[in-house]
Amino acid sequence: MEITDATRIHIERRVETANDFFDQTLRLYGVTELIFCFNGGKDCTVLLDLLMRYCRQHNIASFEIPMLYIESDDSFHEIDEFVQHCVQLYHVNLIKYKDSLKVALTHMTEDMPRIKAVFVGSRNTDPFCEHLQSMQKTDSDWPDMMRLNPLLEWTYHDIWHYIHMFNVPYCRLYAEGYTSIGYKSNTLPNPHLKQQNGNSNNNGSSIISSFKPAWELTDPTQERAGRVNRK
Repeated sequence: MEITDATRIHIERRVETANDFFDQTLRLYGVTELIFCFNGGKDCTVLLDLLMRYCRQHNIASFEIPMLYIESDDSFHEIDEFVQHCVQLYHVNLIKYKDSLKVALTHMTEDMPRIKAVFVGSRNTDPFCEHLQSMQKTDSDWPDMMRLNPLLEWTYHDIWHYIHMFNVPYCRLYAEGYTSIGYKSNTLPNPHLKQQNGNSNNNGSSIISSFKPAWELTDPTQERAGRVNRK
């Protein structure tokens, strides 16, 4: 992926803004009051890398901010493997729960009442995130907690530019045409990345479909085109 000088400057400004957000967060909360919600996706991966870089710069041990992961029987094994890879790479303390995020946070607040705020990798183009604030309380029917959203203004291409600029690891499904990864039952490679290759065999010519990697998606409004409605 080509990174122009203008793109590099733009991403460096994004990083500065994220670091300012982390500064603000630590003026409001102690390190032990924070947790990081991680699902193995590209956005959370960028946020994890940003946060861990910040921690190193400020002599904060990586394990002091736990990583919350929601287990599911419907998750891609590639995602589960990548989560474990991140745990080892960044030396974070992994906290796992099952069920929905809402249920997981409910159990977590019972098990870890010291946690007051959770980092989330939401962007304002995500469903139901258009009007989110960078710091916003959870809804009244959720566990009482502050949602921390430092990536709200990042675009789809900002995410991939950061990943390639800083050589950040990512789940290999993205190299196979997935652009927005949910569960196995509702996620397919993005049809806008489909490419067809003609190959000859003993029976004549055949067409084999493959997919370009996620970062080659030109229209970011089609990021979730690989998501299917559950029945």
